[in-house]
Amino acid sequence: MLGAATAVVEDWARAHAPEISDDDLRFGAESVVRLVVSHIVLPTAAVEHTAERLADVAALLVNTYSTRPGRR
Repeated sequence: MLGAATAVVEDWARAHAPEISDDDLRFGAESVVRLVVSHIVLPTAAVEHTAERLADVAALLVNTYSTRPGRR
């Protein structure tokens, strides 16, 4: 399950920022998926709010990795 979810997030990130290295994409995608699982197991806010915030985290990771020089 984690592998499939990570692949979906990784594919999304690759489509939006193909310049990000495979290692960074994999790590970022896995990190987002693990955060999602954590919030499913121990929710701290409404689902809608958490989903929005986790999407912000994913977008931040893509933006950060795609603008860092020398990260290929």
